[in-house]
Amino acid sequence: MDTTELAPILISFGADGWANVLSVLEGSPHNVFDTLAQVHYVAEPRRAPRRIEFHVPRRGNEVFPSGTSSWEIIAHTDDSLTFRRSDSEHGEQSLWKRVQTQRYFLTFAARPATDGHIAAAFVMWTRLDGRSTHREGLGVTLGDAGARFGAIPAAITQEFGRESTDNGQVMVRLELNETETLPSREGGAPGETLMPTNIWRMATPNAQT
Repeated sequence: MDTTELAPILISFGADGWANVLSVLEGSPHNVFDTLAQVHYVAEPRRAPRRIEFHVPRRGNEVFPSGTSSWEIIAHTDDSLTFRRSDSEHGEQSLWKRVQTQRYFLTFAARPATDGHIAAAFVMWTRLDGRSTHREGLGVTLGDAGARFGAIPAAITQEFGRESTDNGQVMVRLELNETETLPSREGGAPGETLMPTNIWRMATPNAQT
């Protein structure tokens, strides 16, 4: 029975050399996953991989057969990977797309000094993972001791997180995708795309044999 339309095939690549076959945990938010199977993988060559070898010593699963199989990387972008599988009789290709599991925001914020609030001007990074909100700010605060540059106290970033305009605060907020929030190196090699935090969804299940 083909259940790919009801349950999309998801894979994550761990830094420890294990790949996880995942499913969305029933009745949970879309970014809470259940691990169905684990297989060992090796990216070759390591720094700029052109293929990924998977090793399944025992019983296979719906994605990986038992034994060793190789997926050749024939195309890649920041948000997609196209593979040609060695275990496919006719060399069919499969397209995998990055799953957006978190949301990121870059905020430029400022406010004047008011009763009970010190003046501040800073840049704030915000990450939402569906369960909690993480904020980090870097900039200038102006208190009784004068101006100070450095990390912005959590109390101030939380005040801006409430998006109140009562104290004269001004904000410009931009939403970024996952790749825009991570450092990149010239060339954009496939190895940089296979980051441990990434989860990939099979976009062309019919290409699998």
